[in-house]
Order: sequence, then structure tokens, then C-alpha cells
Amino acid sequence: MKKRILAIDDEKITHEIISLVLGDSSDISSALSGREALELIDQGQEFDLILLDVIMPDLNGYDIIQQLKRKPNTKDTPVIFLTGRTNQEDEEKGFSLGAVDYIAKPISPPVLTARVQNQLALKEIRDNLKYQNEILESSLEHMDQGISMVDSDLVFIALNSNFKKLFELPDSFDVGNTMEDFFRCNVQSGFYGDVDVEETVQELANPERHFTTRQLERTRPDGTIIEIRIVPVESGGQVSTYTDITARRRAETNQARQREIIEATLENVDHGIVMADAHGKIVVHNKLFEEMFSQAVENHASFADYTRSYLKSIGADESSIEESIRLLDENIVGQWERPLPDGRTIEIAHIALADGGYVRTYNDITERKKSEENLKDQMKELEVFNHVAVGRELKMIELKREINELAEQLGEPEKYEIIS
Repeated sequence: MKKRILAIDDEKITHEIISLVLGDSSDISSALSGREALELIDQGQEFDLILLDVIMPDLNGYDIIQQLKRKPNTKDTPVIFLTGRTNQEDEEKGFSLGAVDYIAKPISPPVLTARVQNQLALKEIRDNLKYQNEILESSLEHMDQGISMVDSDLVFIALNSNFKKLFELPDSFDVGNTMEDFFRCNVQSGFYGDVDVEETVQELANPERHFTTRQLERTRPDGTIIEIRIVPVESGGQVSTYTDITARRRAETNQARQREIIEATLENVDHGIVMADAHGKIVVHNKLFEEMFSQAVENHASFADYTRSYLKSIGADESSIEESIRLLDENIVGQWERPLPDGRTIEIAHIALADGGYVRTYNDITERKKSEENLKDQMKELEVFNHVAVGRELKMIELKREINELAEQLGEPEKYEIIS
């Protein structure tokens, strides 16, 4: 796409030269006076470059450039002066008003081409940088974190509103302020307590001058905890992120408290207990479990690996080991008993959790099994005794019947009495 150039000059020959030299590569608009040029611009037309004659009958170039710099559609448009006056005082005046270059009359086509192309290239770079900065600023403003970037002189070159909000910085604090200004605001607001302001500012600013990767936390007077991560950049300076982690810290504190309660509870139950997450990693266990199997347990280790190691240590066969691992991998709910080589019997209960993890309880039922066996033996003895007693009773009944029959036959039943 061709670049748009506005040429403002009261001499037609100048326009002819400009069109001849630049017409093939650029779209040229011409104005023979300053007023005509301003009318074009007021109509909303935008240009990539303006070539402006200094000496004109209605408005001179100095008057025109001042108006151009006040208009939103031309304030950033580069202006090159065309003039036959090349003294240093005139050039300084033009540059002070915002001109980017001078081209002396009579115009040299090679000079015109080179300087116009140079300024168009610079404008394209500036436009790209502006576009990238707009994207960066928009991105920064839509981030939940506070963000800031300082250059090698510790001057802020970027920051977002969340950064200012987290540290309650004044509205006037912006790009151009320094890290010392930032720390001074913090100290004056009581962020660091009752301390000497300037001495504390320097103590805080000194580490920033080393540009090292760091992570630290700051607690505001209201209890808000801010996590700060600092990363240096190759070109000099550093980028910092600021995150309000108050809620996270409270959650961690509550979680730690709950864990303490759970662990205290586990240590006071008469079962060995192991809890694993959805990946089969041990989350928590109690001492009784370790004592039960005489093998140390590390949280976050694989429970399947622990189980395999233990079963191998007691001489379990491979098929039994693989079956045990399968039950773990498939999170099979159930309850079963495992006899151990030392004569103990352990009752194992597997409970699946909704998140894919599980809880296993281990109960030493050796004494209970012994009691059950003793009870079985006693029941057998009682059964034998009952069998003998019933047999004796039946024999006595049969004997009594026979004697009664004999007594009947003898006709003297009252003389005979059977004692059971």
C-alpha cells in the first residue's frame, strides 16, 4: 500500500518535482497554501508524511506546523521543512517546533528520495511500537496481577492499575516515576512501620540495582500479603509481578490446621491407615501402619511401589504380588484378610474416594482369629459331649421301657423303679 504524502508549497514547480520523484512509490496530495492544507486536514484526511515550505504568503511554515501539532490526526505525523534558508537559527527553530528534517531548495531528487524514505521508515517503526505498546497496555490492564517494568535506571516504563491498587499508590504515580518514588510512597503510608523514610528507601532500593531473579513477600499494614516475583531483562531493567496471595495463605493455614487434626486423629485410632491420591501417591499415614509392617513410609511415594517392596520382603509369590497391585490400580473396593509369615493376620479394607484416591485400613485381628479358633474348638467339644449325652439318654429310655415291659409281664410293675 502506497504511503500518503501531503506537499504544502506555494510554488507549482516544487509540486511537479515532488510528484516526479516520489509519485511512483507514494500517493501525493498537493496544497498551494497553508489554508488549503489545513482544510484538507480538517476534513479528516490523514497522511504518513508532510513536506512543508517555510516561506509562503498566507501562513508561513512555522505557523502551520504549530497548528498541525495541535490536531489529533497530524500531531504525530512527521514534517520535513522545504526551504531556501539554511542558516542554523532557522533550523533550530524548525526542530524546536517539531520538524524532523530539512531539505534545502533547490530540491535535489536523490536527497528528497533518501530523506523521505528514511522518515517514512522511522514512522513505520514508531507506528509499530505504538501499536505494540497499546497491545501491551491493554494486556497489562486485563491481568489480575499487578505488573511493572523499570529500565536500567530504575525508572518505570510500564505499570498497570492493579499494581497501583495493591500498593495504594496515588493517581499521579505513573510511568516516569522511579523505584525510589515507589518505595517512598510505601514507607510514608506506614507499609514498613515507624522508620526513617529516606534511610529505608535507600535500603529497599539498593537490592533493585543488582537486577537479579527474586521472589519475596510483603505484608501490608491491613494484613494483605503480596507475593512479588522479579525477573531481569537482557536489555537492562526488570519486570515484576505482584499477586495478592492473602486468600491462598489463609487456605494453606487452614489446610495445615486440618492436616494436624487429621494426623492427630489417625495417631489415636487402633488401625493402621494409609490415604493415597488419584495418582497412587501416599498422602497421609499413621505410625501404627509403619509399626504393623516394620517398614518406613514416605508421604508422596508410590503406594504400589511400597506394597510391591513389602510383599517381596516377606517372600510372597509373583502372582500374589501382581494381584495385589491390580487391586490397587483398579481401586477395587473390598475387605479381605492377609496372613503374615510371623503368624499375625491382618484384615485389610479398601475404600475408594470420589476424587480417584483411596483409603486403606489395616487391623491386626490375630487375637480375634485365635479367639475364633478357640471358640470353634470349644464348640466341637460341646458337640461331642452333647452327642454322648443324648446317646446315654436314649439308652436309658430304652432300658426303662424294657424293664417296664418285663414288670408288666411279671404282674408286679410297682416293685421296679428306674433311676436316670
